[in-house]
Amino acid sequence: MASTTGKFCLSLPEAIWAKTIKVRLVGRLKIKRNNDMITENRELITYKEEQELASSKIHASFHIPAGNYDFLFDIPIPGDPPETSVGPDHNYHTYLIEAIVERRVWKDIVVSQAPSIYRLPGIELCPPSTESPLTIGGQSAQNIEYCISIPGPTIPFGSIFSVDMEFQAPCKDVNPSALTLEVVESHHIRLNATAAQAALNILSISASRTTRCSKKHSPPSGKVDPSVAPALSGP
Repeated sequence: MASTTGKFCLSLPEAIWAKTIKVRLVGRLKIKRNNDMITENRELITYKEEQELASSKIHASFHIPAGNYDFLFDIPIPGDPPETSVGPDHNYHTYLIEAIVERRVWKDIVVSQAPSIYRLPGIELCPPSTESPLTIGGQSAQNIEYCISIPGPTIPFGSIFSVDMEFQAPCKDVNPSALTLEVVESHHIRLNATAAQAALNILSISASRTTRCSKKHSPPSGKVDPSVAPALSGP
């Protein structure tokens, strides 16, 4: 079984009393309302697992002297976990690792970090050096010839890939000041119905959403030389 491993570093300038020290991994699904089929915000816990790092054998508070402490942890991940799904306008499914120092009287000490969890694709991917780039080209309404390419047609979800863009202006009098690359994501969301919806014989609800992520490239001089076909790349 896969797992997430790490180290919780605790630095105490003075001694404290603690009830327990633990680390937990939480998966959370969060869908915002869209005033259509999804009429209310939906949020639920999809996975929760924790590991105790230190505690008293009699379940009482124990004394921790001032100093620096390192606690190693290893939390299992289910065999078929819901993947991390985040974007510029949404956080559909996220994971959070929380390290917690529980105390009886004083406020708990909590630190967290958000890891990303993805499943390996079911298709066989070719090495980037052997896969043929996916390229499209044409001419814009302003008579600017362009060519855009990505490393290949099979890009794993959640990965970072480069986008190369070349263009040729029709004459030297045309000076584009910037180039904008835009990635459009389409999502189809399917959720189990709430109790109120199930009472109306609605077993599940679906919704489609589109998000856009753009990146603007501007040369230091503020102008792009149309006599040269530049190649721009970025994640």
